[in-house]
Amino acid sequence: MKIEMLQAIDGDYLPFIRALVVTKDDTSKPCENCGKPCYDHELLAKEDTDWCLNCNDEYYRKGWSEIKMGMWCMEQMAKGMAVAVITQDREE
Repeated sequence: MKIEMLQAIDGDYLPFIRALVVTKDDTSKPCENCGKPCYDHELLAKEDTDWCLNCNDEYYRKGWSEIKMGMWCMEQMAKGMAVAVITQDREE
């Protein structure tokens, strides 16, 4: 599990995004809300460490416009925080 700056996710090119990259060997706990894998890292921008990033964003940023969400992401990344979780099957 590590923080990386990525430009492409699933083949789609994006502006650079700071993400938490996890592999199949990284441990997770079930999200307290939805039960899906929940990853936590001190540099992951989420308010509730017991929830996965999707549930956290749904609760704390529900109804935000793309512009507002984009501005929030840029602010978080300027603070050194990751705003996405990417799962990759790789061995390092």
